[in-house]
Amino acid sequence: MKSETLQWQPQQALHQSPLGGNRLLLWPFLLWLLSVAFTRYSLVGTLALDNLLSMLLPFLALFLRPPEGVEALRGWIVCLIWSGVCYLIFATGWTLHFLNAPDLLRQRLFVLVRDLLYFFVPLLYLRNRHAFRQVKGVLILLAVVAALSALLAALGWVHLPAERFESSRIGLEWLPKAIGLFSSYGDVAMLYGVTAVLLVSHDRAALPWQLGRPLVKLGIWLVLLLGLIGNQSRNVLLTTLMALTIYGVIRIFEGNMQSRSRQLWLGLTLAAALLLAGLLVAFGQEAVSGISHLGGKGAATTVSDRTQSYRQAITLIVREPWLGISLDTYQQWGQLAEWMHNMWLKIMLNGGFMSLLAMLGLLWGALRGLLNTRRKLSTEFRRDRAVLASLLCSLVFAAEFYGGMTQVWWILLGVVCSFGWLRWQYDQGGNTGVNAVDTGEFEAVTGERNG
Repeated sequence: MKSETLQWQPQQALHQSPLGGNRLLLWPFLLWLLSVAFTRYSLVGTLALDNLLSMLLPFLALFLRPPEGVEALRGWIVCLIWSGVCYLIFATGWTLHFLNAPDLLRQRLFVLVRDLLYFFVPLLYLRNRHAFRQVKGVLILLAVVAALSALLAALGWVHLPAERFESSRIGLEWLPKAIGLFSSYGDVAMLYGVTAVLLVSHDRAALPWQLGRPLVKLGIWLVLLLGLIGNQSRNVLLTTLMALTIYGVIRIFEGNMQSRSRQLWLGLTLAAALLLAGLLVAFGQEAVSGISHLGGKGAATTVSDRTQSYRQAITLIVREPWLGISLDTYQQWGQLAEWMHNMWLKIMLNGGFMSLLAMLGLLWGALRGLLNTRRKLSTEFRRDRAVLASLLCSLVFAAEFYGGMTQVWWILLGVVCSFGWLRWQYDQGGNTGVNAVDTGEFEAVTGERNG
């Protein structure tokens, strides 16, 4: 039977679409995302605005409609259960040694519950592609805020309540290294990475609030470059370049390449990886020494201090590998365990192999959602999957140089995991009810297409 297309008025389409009931509740979620940049400056009593909203949003999410489609709903439920179980195991490893220390246990439980909320709120609100599209815009705005605040703080044009400066890494003593609003260069690095990929991959119609217009994109690129002069961070630069490289490689492999050509490229990539690994083994110390001196004496000192802390951490991990360091060891080396500038060593120190395996389970859940859905893939699907794959790599890569598992890190992991059910909402042509509502049109299609 030939499919029949019925034209609807925009107002009727919005009412009929599931987005009509969800859009109003989406705004508190977007406000929460934006408030993360001001967590140190929006205190309400002892908690920040984003902390308070993170406790309110799960209750508001009860009024949201579930993801549309059997596959999307099943993927959403499976992701919530898998993520909840993995996080419970992860948190258990972090608390077992502190059952006899009520004060320390209370502090750890507060952090673990807070991080759980920051991870699960995106899982609860990203139920359709419209919400995902809005989140892309917010992530770009957060990167712009990070860049501007770092530049203005370095120039001395703004004075923040919790300023953090270091000696200049670019040889200009009047322009110190500044972080701006955020508390971690790793957070800024991940936001830079995903923003750069979004600007490269998305056209005007694919981003909200006119952020995809050419002149707006040019302005954002300029702000990011100027912000890099302010924060002077190697982590930010390397993570951004890595994210763009991963996105480009994925898009090349997803192109219309012949099987033999794809195998050739894969072989070359593996050969290059093995060659790089061999060079690092042969010239590892010289490589570390060379990289450490990029950015001057201050950067070299930082690398030296962190290398020493890595050696000490490995010594403690070898001594107590299964559940992390004991309470007695923590009382002596607690500062090292809390401020370790490497996520994996930090996990092993605090939760041992138990928490490490749980974290790998969380990352595997995010990666599994990016795998092939065994259906014909639309252009938009390939683009968004490559964007989130590069973001997942950014989460792992940036965490090699800082402790990871901050509020921003957990939020971005939740965004990546959401693709596990959003992927079922992409049709072959990339035109869904979401896009139709956004452009003021809606088509109800019957017959073989929806059958």
